[in-house]
Parts: sequence; structure tokens; C-alpha cells
Amino acid sequence: MAKFVRIQSTRPIVVTGGLQAINMTDETAAVPDKLNVKPTWISFKVQLKQGTGYYPARIAEWSSVKVLSAKEVLTVGQFTDEVPADFKEEAEKTYKQLEYEYSRYEKQTAKAANSTAKKKAVTKKSSEPNLLNMDEE
Repeated sequence: MAKFVRIQSTRPIVVTGGLQAINMTDETAAVPDKLNVKPTWISFKVQLKQGTGYYPARIAEWSSVKVLSAKEVLTVGQFTDEVPADFKEEAEKTYKQLEYEYSRYEKQTAKAANSTAKKKAVTKKSSEPNLLNMDEE
């Protein structure tokens, strides 16, 4: 897949990738309301400028971009790996930032999943009866 997409916008607008969140709930916690969800969607936003610009190709798949395209607020153009010199610096900066946020999100999601799995294993292990010392009880 190409690295960039050319987008023509009729006005400046911020598009977001969705409502990503990470479930950080500790199921072993002794509190009544255990739910702990960390919102991460705020990291997945791109400022589109009025006129033509080059942006990370990933955003073409975002539902906010698709809806704005259907409403003719913006037009998604060609996908490319090369950006004209006058757009290059800003496009590269936006691309690197978005890729960093996606990698960070994936690491946090994996860490939360591993943490939850470990907590479940510890809880299961500690809740099993000690069959060797049954006579002492």
C-alpha cells in the first residue's frame, strides 16, 4: 500500500480514526466498579487543511474520511509514495506521528492483554484449594 494519499478539502477539518480504547480493568480488584477503560482515540487525529494536501494513506480507510467524502466536503485522490517538495515536510511529519501512535496503541493493547491474562492466572492459582493440607483445616 502507498504511504500517502492526496486529499482535497473544501475547509479545514480534523478527522479521527474511530473510538479506540484499551481495557485496563483489573478483574481481581476488590472494588465495586472495576471497569477501567483508557481512551486512546484522541491520538488518532489528523488536521486536514483547506485545499490540497498529502496525508498518511491510512486515513483514507477511516469512517470519518469516508463520510466527509460522501458529503463532498473532501475528495480522496491518488495514493502515492512520493510527495511534491512543497508538501513533503508536513506530510512526513504527519505520517511519522500517526505511525508512532499506531505502534504505541498496539504495544499498549498487547501489554493490557498480557497483564489481564497474568492476573487471571494468579487469581485462578490462588483460589484453588490446597489438597495437601486438607487435614489441617
